Amino acid sequence: MHSLLLSIGLLLPTFASVHDLPAERRILQLRDGAKVRVVCKQESGRWSLKTASGWQLLPAGQVASARDEAQALLEWREARRVLRAAAGRDGEWKAAVASARRAAESGLHVEALEELDFVLRARPDEPLALSVVAEHELLLMPDARDAANLARLLELGPTLPPGAREAVARKLAAAVDKDALSSRLRAELGSTVVARRTFAMLALRRCFPGEARREAAMHAMFDPSADARRAAARMLACARDASVIAPFERALAESPSPLLRERAAEALGHMGYSAAVPALVARLAQPAAPAGASAATRPPRAHAYFGTQRAYVADFDVEVAQFSAVADPTIGTLVEGSVLEVAVVSAGATLEARAQEAMAVRSALSRLVELRLDTSKQWLSWWEREGRARHGS
Repeated sequence: MHSLLLSIGLLLPTFASVHDLPAERRILQLRDGAKVRVVCKQESGRWSLKTASGWQLLPAGQVASARDEAQALLEWREARRVLRAAAGRDGEWKAAVASARRAAESGLHVEALEELDFVLRARPDEPLALSVVAEHELLLMPDARDAANLARLLELGPTLPPGAREAVARKLAAAVDKDALSSRLRAELGSTVVARRTFAMLALRRCFPGEARREAAMHAMFDPSADARRAAARMLACARDASVIAPFERALAESPSPLLRERAAEALGHMGYSAAVPALVARLAQPAAPAGASAATRPPRAHAYFGTQRAYVADFDVEVAQFSAVADPTIGTLVEGSVLEVAVVSAGATLEARAQEAMAVRSALSRLVELRLDTSKQWLSWWEREGRARHGS
């Protein structure tokens, strides 16, 4: 009898553990498919969550499964290590996307967003990364279908890193009143806060791709923020219309400002239209222009004299007055030198501006043709060798 009671006593903790679990950090998968990462406990088969106001009891049957957070993190970190080792340096971003997807599927949303941040900073429109955002609810946010939440989302978006900003932009796309959303986003383009402008540009290209072209072109050329100019150029890339490059090609060829030519080249590179390659190569082939001259004009010519003059006494004129004679010297001049035709090409700060412009053009070409060459001469040789056949009109 004693041994029977002892056996029952040993079984009781195991039986109780099925229904009672201590308070720990866990990942709960709910019946609707959502995953929450919280401190929770189970008592008599009912789950409770720890909140700021105390323990909150969940409805019976709402939790489909529970997993220890520490174990999930351990498995994910090992999987990420294997993915990165297999991918190598060139495939690092692909490993990060795969790692983000695995983290999202495990309910590790913070880690998933961090991996996406790594990818989206270098490849802002990477489809594989954006698909992870589309397939998983990585942030708990108010519903954009409620007009009252629109302002809250617009305030939240600019404060977040790239992955979370994409999640907010996707949530905004569900807004019912599209006209109101478009108006609010266009108004945000005029904000003095760079983060607000860039988030509005991101939301516009996600929710209304190809729209607001005029505003995008103005910001791509004249916005003082480099981040905003890049975001505006990506708006024009979403238009899928190569005609948007026309004003930037004109600025590159004709603007007297080295700064505007540099910005035009940068914008063409970020837009991604290969039709811009001939204009960029043509700019590299142009001679440097003097300040104030059109980029397309030949530097003006003039004549300059370089020489010396030497004076000498050629003769004396004798003057006689009142029975006295005075020798008045006659002075001659020896001229020696050369007259040259010259053109002022650049000077001082203009040389630095020209170098920055050429660097921007080469960088744009690298983006468009996926080729890395270090000098303008190398790009011009590439154009004659194979570029003209591939991209020439």
